[in-house]
Amino acid sequence: MNTDALHRWLTLASNIAVLIGVVFVALEIRQNNDLMAAEARFNKVSVSRDAWQAIAENGDYADLLVRARRGEELSETDEYRATAHMMRYLVNMDWMYRDLPTDSPERNYMQQSLIASSTNPLFLKVWADQKTWFSPAFVEMVDKEILTD
Repeated sequence: MNTDALHRWLTLASNIAVLIGVVFVALEIRQNNDLMAAEARFNKVSVSRDAWQAIAENGDYADLLVRARRGEELSETDEYRATAHMMRYLVNMDWMYRDLPTDSPERNYMQQSLIASSTNPLFLKVWADQKTWFSPAFVEMVDKEILTD
């Protein structure tokens, strides 16, 4: 076999190796994307679960939120705690609005949750006082789609 033929065979073999490498990298990228999506879903669930768990495990905290929802007079400390709770909720909703596709189930959950919260006096007070903290698109959506009369 002459060197020209050997060179062609080596070139062919190296091109095949490159193609196999590209396919392997594509499979690895897909697996990584699937793993990242699963991790993102887990993080979303964890945030929601942790918020509910904090209320379920702390009777004083739950009592505070019930009193705030009823519009009862709160001490300055309790009002601060209730506001912090609502801000945590709104920060999460703003994040979901900005980062989730419009057709995702979580985005629908976000909208339904905001609609349910819109009757809560604490929500209304915190929203009126603090909405400048949130993204302009989220503020516009809440004001036009959630808080419409």
